[in-house]
Amino acid sequence: MTRVLITGMSGTGKSTALAELARRGHRVVDADLPTWSTEIASPEGSGAEQLWFKDAMDALLAQHVTGWLFVAGCASNQGSFYDRFDAVVLFSVPREVLLHRIATRSTNPFGKRPHEQQRILARSEGSGTTSAGNLNGRDCDVNPRNRCC
Repeated sequence: MTRVLITGMSGTGKSTALAELARRGHRVVDADLPTWSTEIASPEGSGAEQLWFKDAMDALLAQHVTGWLFVAGCASNQGSFYDRFDAVVLFSVPREVLLHRIATRSTNPFGKRPHEQQRILARSEGSGTTSAGNLNGRDCDVNPRNRCC
């Protein structure tokens, strides 16, 4: 099985891409759902962060089936799973596009409340675009100032 991680901040288009991949018959997992992840208070006390459940992700990525598996999501601990993906795809969009998408989407309530928008913008500040980090080959080095939501 070929395993692909699609990552990026909330509003960059991960869920839309996942829905299209599912429509085309691929196996997909939205790792931002409660089955796969949880939100906890961030260690530095500046808000919250998303964490994938290690046991659930380990079991998913250990499966040996044919075809493609697309996992979409963004979590503070996702880097510990990179070596089990065949590819990591980083979605990034300009801030204005991201804010428009979040304000108008009907599939996910995250980002509708002012404190959630502030969280997204604070993590993308200084970059000009909103992304999870920089891809260097297979590594996605998540800068703490530009983390996923």
